[in-house]
Amino acid sequence: MHKCAIAFVIILFSISITLTDARELPDSPCPEIFRYRYNSTSRQWYGWGQIKNQNITDVRSFELYVKLVLNVPQDTKFNDEGKIEILKMDKTLGSLEFTVHFPTQSPLPEIHKIIFNDATLCETLSTINPRWESIRMRLVFKPQAANDNDNNDSQEDHVECGTLHRLVNSTPLVAGGEAVDRGTWPWLVAIYTFTGPTLGYRCGGSLITERMVLTTAHCFFRRSGGIRLKARDVVMFLGKYDLRKLDEEGGKIIYPDSLIIHPEYNFHNPDADIAVLVAPEVIEFTRFIRPICLWNISLTENVIDRVGVVAGWGMDEVGNAFSDLPKRVRVPVVSNSVCRNSSQQYLFLTSDRTLCVGWRNGTDGVCQGDSGGGYAFDNSGKWYLRGLVSTSPSSGQGTCNLNEYVVFVDILKFIDWIRSHDQKA
Repeated sequence: MHKCAIAFVIILFSISITLTDARELPDSPCPEIFRYRYNSTSRQWYGWGQIKNQNITDVRSFELYVKLVLNVPQDTKFNDEGKIEILKMDKTLGSLEFTVHFPTQSPLPEIHKIIFNDATLCETLSTINPRWESIRMRLVFKPQAANDNDNNDSQEDHVECGTLHRLVNSTPLVAGGEAVDRGTWPWLVAIYTFTGPTLGYRCGGSLITERMVLTTAHCFFRRSGGIRLKARDVVMFLGKYDLRKLDEEGGKIIYPDSLIIHPEYNFHNPDADIAVLVAPEVIEFTRFIRPICLWNISLTENVIDRVGVVAGWGMDEVGNAFSDLPKRVRVPVVSNSVCRNSSQQYLFLTSDRTLCVGWRNGTDGVCQGDSGGGYAFDNSGKWYLRGLVSTSPSSGQGTCNLNEYVVFVDILKFIDWIRSHDQKA
């Protein structure tokens, strides 16, 4: 019986590989530099590249340019813009490893050209149909100077919101939700609360200024909604990575000076589910502690069908209450009408001040414990906060219900209220 089971698993595994490999991939004009790879977790194809024997030590910055072409009509709109990300850099060997996240999976883009610091390293010899859509990606990166200290987490003179520290390389985002490297989501805050003498993780939050953390209001009520926590019941862990370690190098523990819950919030209704925690003093920004940008009027208001990113320590896929390390996941926004048509419960959970988010595929999404975490979009290399994880219909089994949409607070509708509590305003 055991042998049959093992054989059955092997057969399924073989079928899976066959189905994956059966897809016809575009030819790479330079396989030694660029190849197509498959992520079995996210079920997505991506580009993997490696550049060798380049001078990346003596230059102040380098530029990597990738041009793709797709067999689709010009001016075709995609939900995702695509992205180049650095995986690894070795200054001694002059090598650079990177990934290219495609804006679409069908059809897969073809490589037209790869340029590194004005040197063309890869270019197709095939004739490109002028009617095809072209996609250009560009990444400018400043290598660490020779006298930089890799462990230097001291305060920076000027920090732009929504950006990473110069010593941090961004890692790929996947739909399946993978643990992220420390420092690649530096605005993520772990919010702990006291229950009697016991301190425990409660919710996620987002650092938005040098004194303010944004999160959801329901995090500060007991389950019944009858008991409201006070600022003295809350502890914020900035630069947090591992929930099992209360004191981490590069992290900072802050006891908030005040807890401000939106006056229109009702525990039994997720509308206006938003709160601000204010630190007693200015927070120093470091490699692991940086603010995210707030969505503003210069950005488009409509984000329906766009794919954003949410991160947190929420319940994992096997039912553990929390993940030790934070995970990020890419999830799309759907219209309120689509959300409400999927279940009558959303008639009571959504409003014109909420966003409805998710795949509803049963495997990828936001779980319990992600509450308060930020929902962000990358715009020209800077991350902007647009939503906060609020609520969703319960599965009734204490596990993630990834077959339902998740309701997020749309912070664009609360910008004036948020800024009214900014100590610098």
